[in-house]
Amino acid sequence: MITMYELRKLCIKRFPGAPITLVAMLISWAESDPYKELSAIFNETGLTLEDFSQSIQPFLNTTSKEDDALLTSCLLVATEGPVYGAHLLKLLVENPENRIYKTLQQSGCNIDTLKRNINKAMQGKSGILAAHGIEVKKISNPLLKYGRDLTALAAEGEFDSLCNRPKEIDRLLEVLLRKQKANPALTGPAGVGKTALVELFAKYLATEENLPPRLNGVKVFEVSMGKLVAGTKYRGDFEERMSAVIDTITEIDSAILFIDEMHLIWGAGRAEGVTTDAANLLKPFLGRGSIRVIGATTVEEFHRYINQDAALARRFQEIRLDEPDEELTYKMVRAQARSLTSHHSIEISERVIREAIRLTDRHLPTRFQPDKSVDLLDSTCVNVSRAGKDIITIDELLNTLSRQTGRPISSLTGDIREELRNLESEIKKWIIGQDEPIKKVCATLIHRRLDFGPEEKNLGSFLFAGQSGIGKTELARVIANVFFGKRNSLLLLDLAEYNQGGSINKLIGSPAGYVGSEKEGVLTDWLHTTGSGVILFDEIEKAHPDVHKLLLGLLDNGRISSSKGERLDCRQCVIILTTNALRLEDLKKQTVGFEQAAAKPDITDLLLDHFPMEFLARLDELILFNSLDDKHIKEIIILKCKTALERLKKRDIILTYDDEKIGDYLLSFLKKNKTGARGVERLIEKKILQPVSHALLFHDGDTNAEVVLGDEFYKSGKVEIV
Repeated sequence: MITMYELRKLCIKRFPGAPITLVAMLISWAESDPYKELSAIFNETGLTLEDFSQSIQPFLNTTSKEDDALLTSCLLVATEGPVYGAHLLKLLVENPENRIYKTLQQSGCNIDTLKRNINKAMQGKSGILAAHGIEVKKISNPLLKYGRDLTALAAEGEFDSLCNRPKEIDRLLEVLLRKQKANPALTGPAGVGKTALVELFAKYLATEENLPPRLNGVKVFEVSMGKLVAGTKYRGDFEERMSAVIDTITEIDSAILFIDEMHLIWGAGRAEGVTTDAANLLKPFLGRGSIRVIGATTVEEFHRYINQDAALARRFQEIRLDEPDEELTYKMVRAQARSLTSHHSIEISERVIREAIRLTDRHLPTRFQPDKSVDLLDSTCVNVSRAGKDIITIDELLNTLSRQTGRPISSLTGDIREELRNLESEIKKWIIGQDEPIKKVCATLIHRRLDFGPEEKNLGSFLFAGQSGIGKTELARVIANVFFGKRNSLLLLDLAEYNQGGSINKLIGSPAGYVGSEKEGVLTDWLHTTGSGVILFDEIEKAHPDVHKLLLGLLDNGRISSSKGERLDCRQCVIILTTNALRLEDLKKQTVGFEQAAAKPDITDLLLDHFPMEFLARLDELILFNSLDDKHIKEIIILKCKTALERLKKRDIILTYDDEKIGDYLLSFLKKNKTGARGVERLIEKKILQPVSHALLFHDGDTNAEVVLGDEFYKSGKVEIV
C-alpha cells in the first residue's frame, strides 16, 4: 500500500518545482498507480482512474484552504503506523463539502461503493504515521517494548554461531533451579562472553529436547535499562515502566528476566530527594521468588554498585566467569569465524584462527578472549575484502593488528627483514664512537623483534653508563626514530624532577582522595596514548628510591600499575636508563699484569656501589659508553653541521664550507670549554648560525643566497655572501 511519503515523491517527480498540493498528489497517484491499489479502490464505482484525473485537473492551479486542512488532518487520523494514501481518500469521502467530493458526485461516482473499497483496502492499516512512511509496530508487551525475547530469537537461529559451553551452562542451571536465590549474577571482565552465555542458555532452552521439567516452556526476556530510562521526563514515568515490566514477568510463570549491565539498576530512575530506583522496585519480588533474574556485569561494577546494597546483593548468587582457557577460546573463536566467513565471504583457516589468538594474547594483554580475537579477525576480513581477496593470510592479520595498536607488528619478510639487517648501520650514521654499545643494543632488539625472547619482558631494557656528553641520551633518541619510526615514540623522563617523596605520583597518578587524583601520571598517560616506543629514564641515580622500586616490576614482567589499580602493558617498549654516577677515575682504563695491557673495568662491579643487585639483575644489558677522543668529536661536529645545513636549505640558503677546517675550528673551542659532545649544537649555533643570520640581516639581495665560510671566517668570524 502506497504511503504519503511515496505519494509526495511521485508528486515531485510529476510536477517538479511546483507546490505539493492535495490535487497534485491525487493526479500523480492516478497516473502512475504503482501498486494498482487505486484502480481497485475505484473498481465498480462507475469512474475510471483516467476520468478521475481529468475531473480534478481544473483544480490543479488553484489553492484551497479546505484541501490544505484535509492534508493536515491526514497526519492525525490514528495511533500507530505510517499514513497511507488510503487515509487521504477516506478523509476525502467523509467531507461532502470538499470540492473534490462534489466533483466525484457530479462525475457519476458511486460514493458508497468507493467508501467500501477504501475500508477494504485499509483493513489492518488503521494507524497514524511514523515519520516518512516508516512502519512502526505498536507493542503492548513491555518485555518486548523495552527488550527482546531471546528464546524466540534462538529458535530462529539467531545464536547459531555461539560455541557450546557445557560447564558454564551447568553452573547457570545450578543457580536457576534453586528454591532460594535463584538469581545468577554473571561477573567477569568485559569480553569473556557473559551476554553470549545467556544467549547460549536461550538457545539451550529453545533447542534442547531433554530439559529439566522446571525449564520446559521457559522463556528468557532481555530488558534494556537504557530503553526503560529513555524519555522519562516526569516523576513516576520510570516507575510506571519498571512496574509494567515486573507485572508482566510475574504473570508469566515460565519466564526469566535478563538484565545486561545489571549495575545500572542501582540508581536507575532515582531523583534528588527520592530513593526509589530499579533495585528497590525489584527487591520485594526477588525476595519472594516471584521472578527470576539473570544479571551480567564486571566484577568491579558488581562490587562497586550491587554490593553497596546488602539487601540487593544477597538476593543474587554471583557466578564468576574468567577468561576461557586456550582450547575453549579456540572453539569459541572458530564458531564466530564461521559467522564471519558467511558475512564477509572470506576464508579463515584454522592456522589463522590460532595465530589470531596468540597475537592478541601477546599484544593486547589488557583485553580478554574471545572478544579481542574475534575483533581482530573481523577487522582483517574487512581489509582483505576491500583489497579484493577472498582468504586471510598471517601477514594481513599482522598488518591489521599493527594498525590497531600503532606498533611495528609484522612478519619477518620484505621491508621488515631489510630494516633489521640495516638497524646497526643506520644507528651508527647518527652515533659516533660507540660501536660496541650499539652492537649490544641491536642484538637484543633484533632478538626480541623476532619474537624469540620471553613473553613477559620488554623489547629491551638497558642501563647506559659513562661520562656526560658522550651520546647516551642521543642513542635513545636515535633508537626511537630508527627502530620505531614515529615522532612521539620517545618519552624522556628527567629523573632530577622525581627526587622527592611522592614523586612516584607524577609518574602513575595520585591515589584517590589526593589533590589531582583525576589526572593521569606522565608515564601512564603516555602508555595509554602511545603504548610503544622508547621510555628514557635520564639520570636514574637522582631519582627517589620509590621510583627505583616502581621500575622493578616494569623491568621484570613488562607491566606497571597505575594509581587506580589498572595494569598497563609496557612489553612493546624499550626501557633505557642513563646514569652519570660513575666517577672519572672509575672509568679510566686499568692495567693488568706485568705487560701493562689495558682492560675495561667491570661495569657491574662499578654500579653495585650505586644500585642494588636486584635492580641491576633485571636489566638486559649494562653498557659502559666509551670516552670520545678528538677524532670522534670532530666527526660529531661535521655530522651536526650537516643537520644544521638542512635547516638552512629549507630557507633557500646554501652554506659552503670545508668539513675538515670547520671540524678543527669548532673542536678548538670544545677543548677549551671541556663540554664534550654535549656542547656541539650550542657551539654551531653560536659560531656559525649566529654570524650567518647577522650577515643575512644586512644583505639586500634576494632571500635565497649562498653563504661561504672562507679563510676570513676562521680569522675574524666574518662570512661572505655570494
